[in-house]
Amino acid sequence: MCGYVLLSCKIHIYFRMVNVNAEKPFPPEHQYLLKWILPTLIQGLKEENRKVKIQAASVLAMLLQGKQVFQKMAADVGALQVLWNLTPKFNFDKKEEEKVKLELQLPLDDSLVYYALQGIASLIAYNEEQRKAIFDKNGHKALLKLVGFTELSIRQAACHCLIHLARGEKFLKGLLIEVGVIEVLNKLLNDKDEELQVLAISAISNLALEYQDKICENERCLSRIINSVDSMNSKLRYRGIFAIKNLLFKANSELKKRITFKLGLNKLITLFDDENQQTQIQAICTMRYIMHEKNDWISEVLRNIDVDKLIEGIIRKIDKTTPNLLCQALYLLCNMVTLDEKYKTKVWETDLKEASISLLDGTEGSVKLAVMNFLINILWKPKDDQANREQQRRMLKELGAETKLNELAKSGTGEVSLRAAQTLAYFN
Repeated sequence: MCGYVLLSCKIHIYFRMVNVNAEKPFPPEHQYLLKWILPTLIQGLKEENRKVKIQAASVLAMLLQGKQVFQKMAADVGALQVLWNLTPKFNFDKKEEEKVKLELQLPLDDSLVYYALQGIASLIAYNEEQRKAIFDKNGHKALLKLVGFTELSIRQAACHCLIHLARGEKFLKGLLIEVGVIEVLNKLLNDKDEELQVLAISAISNLALEYQDKICENERCLSRIINSVDSMNSKLRYRGIFAIKNLLFKANSELKKRITFKLGLNKLITLFDDENQQTQIQAICTMRYIMHEKNDWISEVLRNIDVDKLIEGIIRKIDKTTPNLLCQALYLLCNMVTLDEKYKTKVWETDLKEASISLLDGTEGSVKLAVMNFLINILWKPKDDQANREQQRRMLKELGAETKLNELAKSGTGEVSLRAAQTLAYFN
């Protein structure tokens, strides 16, 4: 009895330590304490007493969330197996046993399962070996059952686990596809709980880079992903456009065409001014992927939009205070001006030349590289149009572009210096 009381008191103290300062519970100088704390929490998870178990699970879940150092330490002491033992068990050896409903596993301790799943999600977030361990236990099948459970917190926690399993190598993603993860996630996209919708579409995003064809085979799933960008929920819009971008990344021309026509470029352009800057970045990057290669269908879809308005919207993003957004905007313009000469002409009519050249001073390397790529693309002309190119080169020289590029070629470092020299070749 004395041992149990001491263990309970220790865990309660750890709970207070973590709960009071959840963002940074153990600064680097105190992290050595974890080699004593983690075994105590593991012991608490094995106790018969429900209260001790729940408190140990909640402390461990809070410790592991977003902290890779703690996650590795917990993985090394076998936390995954102990946490997995707290989740409902299924037998997948026989088909008839697969049909056993979760309700037959009751009584189920919702709080304990919730914290256990939270801890598991953290352990598999960045660790491929821990992900493989879940698959070895048929855990991916169990999680698909848990997202259909009645308790919302358990469904959300199980979906967090699926998100991280879907970040694994292609072989592991394939195992998820085989057991019907797309259909399960598709149902969640229509759930009344918007947080579950966000989690489901996040899992789809992770699958989309390798299995875009499988996802798009499910017409309802594709429609729900595209419809999510119309949501009033900012997180759902962001995750929706992120998923669309990933679907397009390796898509062949036919699939890209199908997604683009279903989405509509006008809808995409409205996201350029979304209240969430991350959504703006993903929307511009999505447009980049659409305009990456010349196809007849791209010309067809561009006829239905106001190109002047599009270019104006992109130019508004050329701002030193938002380097990532700025770079994506410049790379999109690169794609546009190489797609059709008329877009290049429109860009030359704007004041973007002056704005881009000014970005060669006092900005980070990624911005300078984006600017130089932009200058190369607007300067390139076919051999039969050299007179026009000469006029444009003079204009850029007068704006100081050549002088700045010479300085970067001589004093820049690595890729920036090399790219500056390559850009200067277009001035000769």
